[in-house]
Amino acid sequence: MNNLFSNKKLRNLFVDFKYEWLAFGLALLAVTIIFVMQGLTPFGKQNLLISDMGTQYLSFFTNIYHAVETHNFQLYSFSQSLGGNLLPLIAYYLLSPFNIIMFLSPSAADIPMMLSLIIMLKIATIAATMTYFLQQHFRRQSWQSAVFGLMFALSGFVVVYFFNIMWLDALVWLPLIINGLDKLIDTGKTGSFFGWLTISILTDFYLGYMTCWFALFYFGYRFFAAKQADQLTFWQASSRFAATGIFSVASATVVLWPTFLGMLQTAKTQNNWHNFLLVPEFGLRFFSQLAVGATSYQQRLQHAPTIFCSTLAIVLLGSFLLDRRINRKLRQRSGICLLLLLATLWLRLTNTIWHLGQKPAGFVFRNAFFVSFFIIMLAYQGWQNNAFQHLSRKRRNFLLGTYLLLLIIGWLADQQRSLAKIATWASGNAIILPTNFIAGLSILLISLGLVLLVTQLLRFRPRSRIKTWVLGLTIIELMFNFNLYLARIPFGNQKNYQFAYQLENKQLQNLTRSSRVLFRIDNQNTLINTAYREPYNNYNDPMLFGFHDINYYSSTLNNSVRKTLYSLGLFSHNQRRISSFGLTRVTDLLLGIKFSAKFSPENQPVESQSGFIGMGFSVPSRFLKLQLQQKNFSALNNQEKILQVLHQQNSHYFKTVKILKSKDSRTLQSHYIYQHAITLQAKQTGPVYLENLTRNGLDYASIKIDNHRIIHTDENLDGFRSIQYLGTFKAGQKFKLTFTAADAAILQKLQIKSLDATAFNQLRRQLSQTAVQLHYRPNGWKTELTAQTSPRKHGYWLYLAIPADSGWTANNGQQKLKIKRALGSMMVVRVPKNTTRISLTYHVPGLVTAAWLSISAVVFYLIWARFAGQQLRQSRDASLNTLKKKK
Repeated sequence: MNNLFSNKKLRNLFVDFKYEWLAFGLALLAVTIIFVMQGLTPFGKQNLLISDMGTQYLSFFTNIYHAVETHNFQLYSFSQSLGGNLLPLIAYYLLSPFNIIMFLSPSAADIPMMLSLIIMLKIATIAATMTYFLQQHFRRQSWQSAVFGLMFALSGFVVVYFFNIMWLDALVWLPLIINGLDKLIDTGKTGSFFGWLTISILTDFYLGYMTCWFALFYFGYRFFAAKQADQLTFWQASSRFAATGIFSVASATVVLWPTFLGMLQTAKTQNNWHNFLLVPEFGLRFFSQLAVGATSYQQRLQHAPTIFCSTLAIVLLGSFLLDRRINRKLRQRSGICLLLLLATLWLRLTNTIWHLGQKPAGFVFRNAFFVSFFIIMLAYQGWQNNAFQHLSRKRRNFLLGTYLLLLIIGWLADQQRSLAKIATWASGNAIILPTNFIAGLSILLISLGLVLLVTQLLRFRPRSRIKTWVLGLTIIELMFNFNLYLARIPFGNQKNYQFAYQLENKQLQNLTRSSRVLFRIDNQNTLINTAYREPYNNYNDPMLFGFHDINYYSSTLNNSVRKTLYSLGLFSHNQRRISSFGLTRVTDLLLGIKFSAKFSPENQPVESQSGFIGMGFSVPSRFLKLQLQQKNFSALNNQEKILQVLHQQNSHYFKTVKILKSKDSRTLQSHYIYQHAITLQAKQTGPVYLENLTRNGLDYASIKIDNHRIIHTDENLDGFRSIQYLGTFKAGQKFKLTFTAADAAILQKLQIKSLDATAFNQLRRQLSQTAVQLHYRPNGWKTELTAQTSPRKHGYWLYLAIPADSGWTANNGQQKLKIKRALGSMMVVRVPKNTTRISLTYHVPGLVTAAWLSISAVVFYLIWARFAGQQLRQSRDASLNTLKKKK
């Protein structure tokens, strides 16, 4: 009986939601065909090692995969640069329920294939939930709604940002949230709205925040433009809407509050008043987004709002707004609402508010899918009313002419540069058409043809066969648009990735698996770059392979740590990235670098010792007062200050090398026009470093020592500050330095200094007498570190090569120890006398409190919802009784 009942329930699940399943299947089939055509895994050898998917998300997913696989799930990671709270990263990137699929991966090397499958399933689910919303909202079941669901699933936002995998969840939940809001307004029931909004915020708080704003917009739309006779009054609905929204946000506090505290440590708290000006964010290029092929992969960082959702949707939107049979008030006010929604994207002030008060660093207009959602909803209303067929000839021609004109205007605005080049060449009697211009013109002609074809088909009477042709054409158009975008992407190679990942991972394990002692590795090269066709700078390799380094790239990077490392000479491209390039013997000592590793496709990694003594050592009290210069600074001077505080001596540790000869000559380059050749002599035995005190003027890639190129990174360092290691030389040894620069007087802006190896090694031996090894011990959700210390008669300060964070507590088994900051962000612990062992434990700040707040919010919501429901029923019963008495 139970089996029969289960089978019946399962059958009903498919029957009751047959059109949602149809939409799911259509979208899955469409994406499968496109991936097959592009040779994407799991159907081909190419993978999605592109853009942020290849540089960030893959590493984060693989890190979590390792954590679950090894049953070692921690909320603190030493693979986030020097170390950091992992919860903000998890909250921003990894809380999607679809990610469970990743754990079905046979190995970590197959994660790119699982990411492709997750994207496919998310897109298919978007189509299903949008179809569900349309049928519930318009209270009509139809297979045709599945195609409109597909419009949302393959809209411009999805096509351009599909590899930003965490954002797709917001599109899955949005139709369910708005359906819940419809139920709240129509019946007073708040459960659906509360549940789906909470899930949306929990799985992606960033777009969940935007969804809250759109829910407010939609609530206003329902009362301003689409009010129905049997819905709640404004005050009844608004009180429930506000209360449910507050309870929903409060229920997500378990993620929001610790994430907020973590994000306060990032550069996200810094802002610019220019981001809140009342100026436009886009111009006439916007109209190019009404057609296929409007945005290419190369334009993914900067473009107009990606609102495209098919030619049919735009034609039906215009038909809905022009059809006189439809209520005039509904049409006019719906049009006003659409314009207001677009205006919030167009105006920088409101667009910045949309984006959590921050101007997006690339991937602009992350709120564009709300416009697509609203357009599709209005277009479906036009479809159901056969709006285009009922337009007068004059209005049809007006709609057609306006659409064609807007496409041409948008194309001309998009091709301004190409047209300017053509005009320049034409003036010289030689017209050469740029490739981009020809491709753009072809896409324009296709788009114009689609508009003419769709409008021609819609002229026929609404027979099912014609509708099928139109919807079939729309499916082909959506697939063509997605395929066109993918065709211009330099995908990675999955076979190369699998081979290189497994080989490099094996070599790294040989360096890291021998003990639980914490240390860092300077990874100077990598093997997986062979799998990429885009530049890959290995920022997140520590998370990808599970080792500890300096490198990190994420919006969750602790800015205080980044500033400290930058002031010590390490390379930082922007506020979201820090690199190990720029390490010196001094920073190796300070940051606990044990190995410098170079990986080989055939042999074991080539490892070199860096003079590692441990992850901490005792320091004098004046070390805590040392302030590193962070503006107009010299990193080598900062390092000199640190060394002098640790052990003061009369002479400098870093000494300027002697310039014996300098010669400048002109080059044929357009920017770096000077070739500099300098003969130098080391004053002392030790490593020699070059530091450019300005951000510009030096071509790092051109630096050679005795005609040998010495740069150890593929990243473009031009325009940035960093320390360059030139080699190790004996006292009195001569060497020749050559490089190109934009300035003839560049030598005056450079510091070339050698570190006194004898003095430094003496200091290192002195520090090693008090050095400690940190033993890493995962304990459930907690991260614990222990260190054995030599007992002393007096208390002292112990410097540790990990960032200071309010989540750390320290004790010696008898009392809690005082923790302070040094060097801007590093940890120093006060160790009492006679201490032989210290322990450090990390708890995510605010997590426990936030968990209790979330539980309380859910409980209070359930109580309030029950009370509010009873109150509404009593109010309606009273109204019915009043009506009966009047009769």
